[in-house]
Amino acid sequence: LFEHQQGHCELFASALAAMCRSINIPARVVTGYRASEYNTLGGYYVVRHNHAHAWAEVNAGPTIGWRTLDATPPSEVSAEHAGDTPGWLAATRQLYEYLEFTWVRSVVAYDERTRQSVLSSMNRKITSALSAEPEWLINLWTRVGLWSPKSGLRWAGWALLMAGATLMLGTTTSLLAATWRRRRLRRKLGLDTMAPEFAKPMTRRLRFYLDYTELLERHGYHRPAWQTPAVYADALHRERPETFAHAVALTDHFYDVRFGEVEIDHDRRQAINSHLRALEAALTQPRTS
Repeated sequence: LFEHQQGHCELFASALAAMCRSINIPARVVTGYRASEYNTLGGYYVVRHNHAHAWAEVNAGPTIGWRTLDATPPSEVSAEHAGDTPGWLAATRQLYEYLEFTWVRSVVAYDERTRQSVLSSMNRKITSALSAEPEWLINLWTRVGLWSPKSGLRWAGWALLMAGATLMLGTTTSLLAATWRRRRLRRKLGLDTMAPEFAKPMTRRLRFYLDYTELLERHGYHRPAWQTPAVYADALHRERPETFAHAVALTDHFYDVRFGEVEIDHDRRQAINSHLRALEAALTQPRTS
């Protein structure tokens, strides 16, 4: 508050609450989610992990009561909680999430009424779409010889249609696979609550930690989800000090980069690579009783 004058929402909220309490104004910190992303297909708001937010509530007196005050700079909050940039990629993501939401709500949850309602609605929309004549498309295909008024869509038209559908399916599958991989890597690094524009460069800087965890996993060491990287490294070090001293060192580098905003310069990169090689060599050696 007095030196760095920057931080995340919990620091702003707790600072405001502490300042109010210092002059005998009742105040408290509240944590929750800031829902600002709207799915236009489903007509609902989407709440993600990275929408988590903290703010303060201040008691303004018996006639007013508790009021919400957010001390975090609005521009920072808006940037961190901003959704995807409008475009075909954002529309594809909305469609995928809407279909996933509909599947979970209608099929997985076994809600008979909802399932029947959704299926009937989809059937009506599909029937309406098929019954409408796409005049512009028919005129275009007639000009290029893919449509005949007598026989309808010719074999070349069907081939083009199938090729387009296959291309679209392949592109969508690739995009979903890439999205799933990014989410998995960010979850592994603890970046799943960070805004994408900040998580992407941080993932690149922390690639060495992914190499480290993958190396451990190849030798049967898996960090429990509830255990922090530091506690996990210390536990490994107590088990085999001569081997996992390198794990402690790599974890220290992870914390420096992830939370200390330290850049990976040439010397740090050399040290990280040295620890990775030494750890791999130690793990491949047979253990002596």
